Amino acid sequence: MRYVLLAAGGLRVGEETALDVRHALDGGSTVQVQHTIWRHHIGPAKCNSVRDVDLCASVAALLKTYFDSRNFGPLFPTRSGRRESARNARRSFDNLCEKLGLGKRGFHSFRRFRTSVLRADGIPGKDGVPEHLISYWIGHQDPNRMNGHYDFSSKTMKEWRKQWVEKVGVGFEIPADLGYPAPNAPNKVPALTEIEPKVYSAGCVA
Repeated sequence: MRYVLLAAGGLRVGEETALDVRHALDGGSTVQVQHTIWRHHIGPAKCNSVRDVDLCASVAALLKTYFDSRNFGPLFPTRSGRRESARNARRSFDNLCEKLGLGKRGFHSFRRFRTSVLRADGIPGKDGVPEHLISYWIGHQDPNRMNGHYDFSSKTMKEWRKQWVEKVGVGFEIPADLGYPAPNAPNKVPALTEIEPKVYSAGCVA
């Protein structure tokens, strides 16, 4: 599910690792990016990166199946129910790529893939998404800074965004199921320190 979400949403691995179940809205069709994990601490997302990432219906259905039995806690927990570090997530992905004979790819390849799909690069019959909407979903600064300063369409026109995300699709075949049971709900609400680790002071990085 982690790899499907990264490829279909274009999130940074730190942003995805920081997600809680409460950040998955509208039946899994919207993911709120508000935080990121850096050096084992959770803090505010980069400038221009606080956003709502829209997901097409097929991905939303899979994501809802994944978290449906849980009401709180990390979206991608460890077996003990704690939040996984971005470093461990990278290590697991590197090991998988090595087993598949792909070499080390890095999580950023998911963001490059998603950007290519949104721009419809090399996809016959597909129209590219407006560039300012791509910047919003990916969490980049609008390429036209002045127009971007006055344009709030990406943030406010939710139905327009939903139409585009369904139109562009994901660019790969969605698995019928995850191939393994979704994580069980924790037996108790984690302590506050488990939900929100020490917050670091993030610099404003465009």
